Amino acid sequence: MPHSTGGGGSHGGSHHSSHGGSGSSIHYYNSYIPGRHVWVSYVNGQPHYRYTNSRYKETSVTFYVIFFLIFFCTGLSILSSAFPPKKVTVGQTPLTMEDDAKIFSKEEERSLSKAVSSYYDKSGIPVTIKTVKYKKWLKDNGDYGQSKENYAYDTYVGMYPDDETRWLITIWDGEAGDSRAYSFEGIAGDRTDQMLPEETTSKFNSIVSYQLRERYGRKDACSQAFITGFNSIGAAGFNWINFGVAAFWLLMTCGCLIPSIVKAVRNKRKPVSQREHEVDTHGQAPQLVICPYCGGTYVFGETACPHCNAAGLTVYTPPVGTRESFNSNNI
Repeated sequence: MPHSTGGGGSHGGSHHSSHGGSGSSIHYYNSYIPGRHVWVSYVNGQPHYRYTNSRYKETSVTFYVIFFLIFFCTGLSILSSAFPPKKVTVGQTPLTMEDDAKIFSKEEERSLSKAVSSYYDKSGIPVTIKTVKYKKWLKDNGDYGQSKENYAYDTYVGMYPDDETRWLITIWDGEAGDSRAYSFEGIAGDRTDQMLPEETTSKFNSIVSYQLRERYGRKDACSQAFITGFNSIGAAGFNWINFGVAAFWLLMTCGCLIPSIVKAVRNKRKPVSQREHEVDTHGQAPQLVICPYCGGTYVFGETACPHCNAAGLTVYTPPVGTRESFNSNNI
């Protein structure tokens, strides 16, 4: 649906368009003290330890991939906004003029058409300018309390019911009994949004309103105000700021998340015996036992031997040859 692009006038400023507690953390340690959780992985048959203050669950590959895709697509979206949008239309008549209020002379229409044509070449948005006698409009619409914005909207829908590519500017003359005063209201189709963002229409409205006030009383005040307005806006160029933000975003996303994904995939592909997992050491420092079936060494508390998958020992027996086994044999 078409929407307002705002407006302004000789006696007032422009107006804008109306577009539709701390948590717990995990700490890692290299040494054991009672109360710390023991995490073990086996590399070349030897245990490697890591200790934490609380339990944690290893992040899955799927989580990393989903997180990466969200951030990567966001970066691509920012990057796409850096490039100038395509023209809305091509080959259309740049300016359609319906000067019912007889505001513009033929010379003024030619000058205005030149400025609008230049704007159309940049944006591809065909412009329609319709002028209305304020007294006649007030007589026809005052009893219904219709606003200028609503009138301009109804005019757009009546003229272009199926066309969302145009910019209609309705101009009133003789407002508040002052024949030298002008006011205007813009309505644009939805397909113009990229070329006519709110900052562009706000700038246009401000410039035209300022020119109407500065040129108040001059015969060519209205035409020169709009010529200046159209000459001040155009198609957006390449946005280097958005490009820089997108480049930084994508580099950070790839640099931080891709290594995490690779690490998670590698860990997933490791043999079970080499994956890091928590072992209940019954509140003691990690102690090694020897599997009676395969002879492999593992941490007491494992539910199964990580080397042959035999049931884990339930009674701690110090490995032969250690100081613990010597002391126990001489008790």
